[in-house]
Amino acid sequence: MKVKILKEHAAGKIGDIVDVSFPGGDEQEYIDNGFIEIIEEIKKPIKKKSNKKQPTPKEILSDNDIEKDNISLREKVLSLMQRKEFGQASESLVEEIESKNYIYTTKVDKASEVYIYKDGIYLPEGEFEIKEQLRKILKENYNEWMAGQVMAKVKMDTGISSEEFFKEREPYEVPVMNGILNLKTKEIEEFDPKKIFFSKLPVIYNPKSECPLIDKFLSDVLASPEDKLVFY
Repeated sequence: MKVKILKEHAAGKIGDIVDVSFPGGDEQEYIDNGFIEIIEEIKKPIKKKSNKKQPTPKEILSDNDIEKDNISLREKVLSLMQRKEFGQASESLVEEIESKNYIYTTKVDKASEVYIYKDGIYLPEGEFEIKEQLRKILKENYNEWMAGQVMAKVKMDTGISSEEFFKEREPYEVPVMNGILNLKTKEIEEFDPKKIFFSKLPVIYNPKSECPLIDKFLSDVLASPEDKLVFY
């Protein structure tokens, strides 16, 4: 804090303004005895509380388990590569990737796409996602040649015709942020990788929500209240 010296003191001459600190918290004694006068108290910066969500013990354990699995698989793959068993090394990585992901590859010679299941829908980001996972497994031992060997096998294992993959399925089921909404039953179901969707509405379905503006509009334009039931 900044103080003004009122009596001769080792900290300075009378009238001097100096910065001093009192670790023992005994500044009041100096004030009472007329040695100093507080000019400005320097406030300590307040440490803001972080809003970042801390991982739960279960999440930490899950991450640790994944890393242990990666280390074990990495050691196995590197051992196979040292023995020049590259086919078996790539096969081990393929088994890992296919066991942890839902993947489809369109059967098109020149422009096949690898779709991967993520947050309830299939995205054409499979190749990048798989290489990213391989990078996490192999770390500094990752290389494009081995990634290419793995990708070639994954594509062959997950092929599906474009007609089958893109065909229209349940027209009354619509993916939303919190699941799959059945427009007939008005019920929400959990996402299911067996149900192929490519996009979802950016809304959270809440059956208890009300829409007063829409309700008023329907009341204004429809002949009777019973007609509104068609829309709900």
